[in-house]
Amino acid sequence: GVLLHGLLKLRLGPLRLGPRLAAILSSAAFGVAHVSNEQGITKKCIYAVWTAVAGLICSATYIRTGGGFGVPILLHFVNNVIVFGVSAQKVAQKLLAQHEAYVALHQRVAAEQASASLGRAASTQRSTSLLERSGVQVRCVNVRSFS
Repeated sequence: GVLLHGLLKLRLGPLRLGPRLAAILSSAAFGVAHVSNEQGITKKCIYAVWTAVAGLICSATYIRTGGGFGVPILLHFVNNVIVFGVSAQKVAQKLLAQHEAYVALHQRVAAEQASASLGRAASTQRSTSLLERSGVQVRCVNVRSFS
């Protein structure tokens, strides 16, 4: 906001817009400059308004302090910390949900594999028992020993 305020003041200075109009224009430009940070028209509009208001606050602080950059930069930093904190929390929640879904899927696959393995063992045992009752001798041969 402050940088855009300064650029607009330099470019539009000969038009004598005054500090308030320059602050409004630079804040609007600040909002538009940040629109690409979001997806979806609703989020883009909310973000543009949010950043324009933040730009207005930083510009007003810049004007009130007589052109000092310290306070507007500090306000911008605090805003970014808040926004980053909220964003990081949302990302962490999404990652945790994805991890939980992965664990649940992994457990379900492992249970299905174990069930299928038990089913094969029971089927083999039933076949062996049937053959033995029929008088057929069943011997297990280790196939690997022939390699």
